Amino acid sequence: MAYSLGALYKPYTAVYKNYDPVGAWWDNDWETKRLVKTLSGDLVVYKFVGLPEHISGIEQNVFLAEENGLFIYDYDDVAKTATIKTGSVNSISWATNDFNNAKFWLDVGGKWISNNGYSYTDAGGLIYNDTALQDFNALPYPVTLPSGETPTVMSAGIRVENSEDVSYWIECNTGTLFRYVSSINSLQAKYLLYEGDGTKLTGIANRDNLNPIIYENDLYYSYNGSIMRINMDTGLVSVFISQNAKLFLMAQ
Repeated sequence: MAYSLGALYKPYTAVYKNYDPVGAWWDNDWETKRLVKTLSGDLVVYKFVGLPEHISGIEQNVFLAEENGLFIYDYDDVAKTATIKTGSVNSISWATNDFNNAKFWLDVGGKWISNNGYSYTDAGGLIYNDTALQDFNALPYPVTLPSGETPTVMSAGIRVENSEDVSYWIECNTGTLFRYVSSINSLQAKYLLYEGDGTKLTGIANRDNLNPIIYENDLYYSYNGSIMRINMDTGLVSVFISQNAKLFLMAQ
């Protein structure tokens, strides 16, 4: 259709809000992978190729946009600076390259924590190596991996345990589920979701497909063409749906 209207022979994305077009579709010469609405209300498109596109504002150099989560933009990996937007807007900076891997964040008791040890609050800013998740940054790792391989860690979600928000994280190379308790800064390997080979290549592939969701006492995740379920009290793993599918947790 785009080609018949005089555009290049390539994918385009048309964006609508309440049936009204947002911008000109011919400026969006990319194919959309997913659309995210951040905690700040910003709409960001993840493309199959290239950096994310902010479609509800003018912010550029998007580093991260999470559904109902952080919006990080103005990212400069040379100057090591960026801007974080939640309800407010704050500038951040860092000294090491570890921030480049801070791609997953969870709001745990009012403090955002990343998959590799960073924390962030609007009042306190960005803090490096603030949690035990920093152990994934350097040897010896909390998991045993083949020589030369590095961990691939993603967020699994939050579960309330004894009136405290407890966060869960997946090391995707091996399939190990980790439990992190903020009040005592404790990181513990909890269960094995699947038997990975420990390589980064496998970990990245799993990370991009797991789509983990915690609901009540169970963690659901996609693996090997099925939706799996693990009871987080017993560690019992079972098949929830024996086909390719994707689960969504709707707001109550």
